[in-house]
Amino acid sequence: MQTKVLIGCDGVGSVVAKWMNMKEPCYAGYVATRGIAEYPDGHNLGDRAKQILGSGVRAAFLPMNANKVYWVVVFNSSGQRLTNIDLIRKEALDYVSLWPSTITEAINRSPPETLSRRGLSDRWMWPVGGPPLYKGGVTLEGDAMHPMTPNLGQGGCCALEDVVILARSLSKVLVTTGPPAAGLPTRSQAQEMQEIEHALCSYTEERWRRMLPLAIRSNITGAVMQLDSNLVCSIRNMFISRFLTVDRFLNHPNFDCGSLS
Repeated sequence: MQTKVLIGCDGVGSVVAKWMNMKEPCYAGYVATRGIAEYPDGHNLGDRAKQILGSGVRAAFLPMNANKVYWVVVFNSSGQRLTNIDLIRKEALDYVSLWPSTITEAINRSPPETLSRRGLSDRWMWPVGGPPLYKGGVTLEGDAMHPMTPNLGQGGCCALEDVVILARSLSKVLVTTGPPAAGLPTRSQAQEMQEIEHALCSYTEERWRRMLPLAIRSNITGAVMQLDSNLVCSIRNMFISRFLTVDRFLNHPNFDCGSLS
């Protein structure tokens, strides 16, 4: 198969990223178990996301509609893999067994096919000191390029930003050439590839400015949330409740990636 541009959108374990000699994402030291609880008769959890913090463990849930609730339990772990669904459920329940019944009920109400367990990792998008983020007509997008911990809830959002910025950069190159019958100028293959590489360079330069500080912030946020000293956690919780207002914590989504044109 021949192509002018290849974009790796194949996630954290990207084959394309490996081909480009990118380092493996670094394990953050904690695991997330997720599920979707079903309430046939409806739930009474309202419509707001809620998070509970503990020592080395936290849980959150987000109502999706009147009958389904997404939840996650995050806990410190050496990263050992676990694939048995019954054990995955039991492990999550063990971590929150003394917590409010809201979260334990949600875990028990989740069909096996909705449960997942994954170690969390990231790779910071440094502009120098590593392999280039584009190679010939090849580049990356989303988690394949900048895997980050989900502590800020921006992974999927940033992938959408990538799409807009990459499409805008490439459109300036790929729609300005064609056969004579189309009334567009023709270029040699070498000229076209040079312009494509320039577009990919522009795309990666724009993205690292956004993604590097965001990935670092998410990593630090996760480290703070996963503290496992009871004394330190008490201080953390007091600080969060008194000084960390919603507008300060949620300023990171206020990013305009522009339009496609």
